[in-house]
Amino acid sequence: MRRVVVIVASGLALAGCTSGGFNTDWFPKFEPAPVNIQFQSQPPGAEAKTSTGQTCKTPCSLAMPADKEFSVSFVLAGYQPQTVALQLTRPEGIETALQPNPVEVELVAAPKAAPAKRTPTRKPATTAAAPKPAATRPPAPRPAATSSQTAPAAPSSMDPWPPAR
Repeated sequence: MRRVVVIVASGLALAGCTSGGFNTDWFPKFEPAPVNIQFQSQPPGAEAKTSTGQTCKTPCSLAMPADKEFSVSFVLAGYQPQTVALQLTRPEGIETALQPNPVEVELVAAPKAAPAKRTPTRKPATTAAAPKPAATRPPAPRPAATSSQTAPAAPSSMDPWPPAR
């Protein structure tokens, strides 16, 4: 009977391991210690923003995880932004390191924008000009005079000019 109990218990333990029900959360997880990275810029006072979302004003340092690569962007008003990538390295005797450390950049002044050329605007004339005549249609053609008509035709009401005398 003992053999049967031992075999059944062993079978259940083995079945629990192979079905994905084996939980490894109780094992200690290894997380590398964070590394302090120093950030410096010339001129100082630039905002250093990492791709992980951390920011500081130079000169400063941030604790960064040493298990993944990231980049840092330096921004300062009046200067061109600059980005530096930090890479994982494995020097002898040290498990993992990020290079370069310290991160040093020299910011380049942004080119000054040329002043926009102003085109002179023409001012309206201050002298009184004669009013322009309203747009008119040309007068309608007049029928030719016949012998029965001795008087000239009456001017059209659309004719802008007074009749000749």
